[in-house]
Amino acid sequence: MNWRRLTLIIGFLGYGLCLSKAEESNLFPGIVSFTRPGQSQISWNAFGPFLFNEPSAEGGRIFGLRPLFVQHLDLGGSHEETTIFYPLFYYRSYGDSYEWSIFKLINSTGRSKDAKNDSGGLTTTFDVWPVYFSEKGNDEATSSMAVFPLYGKLQGHLGLENAEFIAFPLYLKFATEESQTTYLPWPFIRFTTGKEHGFSLWPLFGTTEKPDAYKRTFALWPFIYSNEETHKPDEAKPAEVSHECGVLPFYSVEKKPGYINENYLWPFFGYSDRTSPIRYHETRYFWPLLVQGRGDEAYVNRFGPIYTHSVIKGLDKTWYIWPLYRQEKWADADLGQEKTRVLFFLISKDEQFSVSHPEKSHAVKTTIWPLVSTWDNGAGQAQTQILSPFEGIFADSPQMRYAWAPIFSFIRFEQASVGETRLSLAWNAITWAESNKSKQTEFHLGPLIQIRTNQTTKQVAFLDGLFGFKQDTFKGWSIFGMEFSQNDPTVTTTHN
Repeated sequence: MNWRRLTLIIGFLGYGLCLSKAEESNLFPGIVSFTRPGQSQISWNAFGPFLFNEPSAEGGRIFGLRPLFVQHLDLGGSHEETTIFYPLFYYRSYGDSYEWSIFKLINSTGRSKDAKNDSGGLTTTFDVWPVYFSEKGNDEATSSMAVFPLYGKLQGHLGLENAEFIAFPLYLKFATEESQTTYLPWPFIRFTTGKEHGFSLWPLFGTTEKPDAYKRTFALWPFIYSNEETHKPDEAKPAEVSHECGVLPFYSVEKKPGYINENYLWPFFGYSDRTSPIRYHETRYFWPLLVQGRGDEAYVNRFGPIYTHSVIKGLDKTWYIWPLYRQEKWADADLGQEKTRVLFFLISKDEQFSVSHPEKSHAVKTTIWPLVSTWDNGAGQAQTQILSPFEGIFADSPQMRYAWAPIFSFIRFEQASVGETRLSLAWNAITWAESNKSKQTEFHLGPLIQIRTNQTTKQVAFLDGLFGFKQDTFKGWSIFGMEFSQNDPTVTTTHN
C-alpha cells in the first residue's frame, strides 16, 4: 500500500489550511483553524470533528478523516502509523520494518520495500486466524507454514519451538532439542520420547518423566494427580524437591522446602504456610469468599463480596461490595499512585503525588462514564471533555483517543496554565479563548460573529471579517470591511 500517496491526498485536501494563522479562523461547519493553549503549531478541523490535522505530543503531525482514516507522521515527516476504521485495521512502521492487522485476525509483519538488504534475520509473517499461518526468514529450513486443520509445520512461530500437525486432531507432534511428543489423536493418546518420556491415555491415565527434573502423573483427569519436581537454583546449593498431589474435590496438597498448601473439599477450605524465604500464612473458608493472610510482605482480609483489603509487596488494594468499589494504592520510588473505580469503569479516578511531599498539588484524572472526563496535572495544566464514552474504557489506547473520542467531544475545555485557556462547544462551532500572557480574548460563533480584544483594541466582526466594528484606545469605534485573518507563512504543516 502506498502510504506516501495517501498522505499527499489528505495533505492536498487541506493544503491552503495548513498554514498557521496568527488568529483563529472559524468557518464552521467548514474549516476551523486554531492554536491550542500551550502549543505553537496550528490545529484545524472541518465538518465538525471528522476531517482534522493537528500536532502530536511527540512533535509530529496527526491527520485524517475520523473514524475512517488516521495517520501519524514523526518529527521528520516520515510515516509512523495508519489506522483505517480502527480497530478494524492498523498499519505501523518501525524504521525499515512494519506490521499491520485487520481486527487482530489477519496479521502481518516484515520489512519495507525500501529497506536495505542485510543479514539481520528479520522474518516476514502472515497469519489468517485460525486457518493460515506463515513465517519466512533468511533460513528456509526454519520457516513456518500451516493450513489448519489440514497440515502445518511451525518452527518458532506463535511461540511454538517446533510443531507439526496433519489432519488435526488426528496427528500432532511437538519437538525440542531434548524430546518429542506425539498425539494420535490429540489429546487422547500421547507418546513422549527422548530425555523426557511418558505415555497417556487421556483422561484415564498419563505419566511424564524427565530424570532429575520432574515426574507428573494423572488418573481420571483432572481429579487424581501427583507431580514431583526437582529444582536446582544454584550449583552451590542442594537440589530442592517439591511435590503436589490431589484427589479432587476431597483433598489436595503442595509441599516444598519452607512451604505447604493444603485444601479440603477443594477449593473451599484450606491454608497456606510459608516460612522461607518470606514468611506468610493464609487461611481460607468457603474460598474465595473468606480469606485471611498475614506475612512479611503480604496482608489479606477478605469477606467477599462485602469487603476485601490486601497489601501485597506494596500494592494496597481495597474492594467494597464487589464489584461496586475498588481502590488501589502503591508507590514507585517517590511517585505515589492511587486508582479508584466504581463498577469497573463507570466512575474512575487516577491520582499521582509526591510521597515525600504529599502537601504538593496532585495530578488527577477523573471519568464519569460516558458523560465527562477531566484531567489536571497539578501544575496548572487541565482538560475537561463532555461527552467521553471512550476514556474510561480505552484510557490506554491512543488509537481510540484519536479515531473515536473527538467525535463525541461535544464540549472541550483546555488550560495550558492559569489564564491560558480555550473552551469549545459543538466541535468548535462556538469557541472562547483567553490568554493572560498576550492580554487578549477571542470569541467565535462559527463564521457569524467574532469578538477579539487585547490591551489596545476591541473588534467585532461578522462573516469571518467580511465587515465589522473596531474600537481603538485612541480613536474610538470605526467600521471596517474585508479584514480577514492574516496568514503567518513561517509555520507550515509537514507533508510526506
